[in-house]
Amino acid sequence: MKNLYIINEKLVSYYSTLIIVRGGFFVESKKAIEELLVTVENANLDELFNSFINEEDSDKKMVLKSLYTYALDKSQKEQSLIR
Repeated sequence: MKNLYIINEKLVSYYSTLIIVRGGFFVESKKAIEELLVTVENANLDELFNSFINEEDSDKKMVLKSLYTYALDKSQKEQSLIR
């Protein structure tokens, strides 16, 4: 649950940045995105899925869906390397 809180806080920050530039995609640094992805990779997939499913804001839902898909793909790749 802690990872989901961190992800949500980062999404709010990124969403605010996007609003400031009126819909244009602007990210302050590559490092910030990399930190977000590491957090997502370590998140519980079930919790991440539930947060995506239960999100009411369509923009945030789209981002959470992408993050869930990213984490799921990463997990599946790691599992295939173990076998």
